[in-house]
Amino acid sequence: LSLWLFTRWWRDPSGHTLLYWLSVVSFGLGLFSKESMLTVLPVYALVVWFLTPAPSHMPLRRFLLAMIPFLLLWLSNIAIRFATIGSIGGYSTAPTDYGNFFWDALLLRVRLLVAPINTLVLGTVPAQMVAALVSCALLVGLIVYGSKIYRLLLLVLGLFLCGVLPGLNLYIGPTDLGNNRLLYLPTAAYCFLVAALLYA
Repeated sequence: LSLWLFTRWWRDPSGHTLLYWLSVVSFGLGLFSKESMLTVLPVYALVVWFLTPAPSHMPLRRFLLAMIPFLLLWLSNIAIRFATIGSIGGYSTAPTDYGNFFWDALLLRVRLLVAPINTLVLGTVPAQMVAALVSCALLVGLIVYGSKIYRLLLLVLGLFLCGVLPGLNLYIGPTDLGNNRLLYLPTAAYCFLVAALLYA
């Protein structure tokens, strides 16, 4: 919601600032509800870059000024977390040796997005078949239309990474319905990708 409101405001500089402040409030509510919002700030920069007809002439000053309230909320959240629980995340048992698992964990999340099949219910064969078919379809789409929509693809990639990185050290699997909540933001990015390829 915050990102949509910010986009609406940015596309119409002469428009009412109410959209901007609603975006700030929405960001704050989301940030203080879930720590996964801590990595979303770079997406605002990607959105501005995407909406700027000539990326080399991106209005940097306007963007930096617009980010001040967002950054203040972000810093306040970090300070409150360290003052109350002593860390950013609330999962004390989660592994932090990212070098040992980050790539495998990232690929697992991609696999779950490509083939969201519960193997306990349908078995492993349907999951493998769906993953293979969808992967081939996405690959063909990227080869054919990638150069045409490359800026949108970069925006989708940024949204995906910002959504997936906060919970990269938490277990998630095709049979784990509880931790599937960690895929909400990455799923939005994946849906944008599929929609962009279908539209192209």
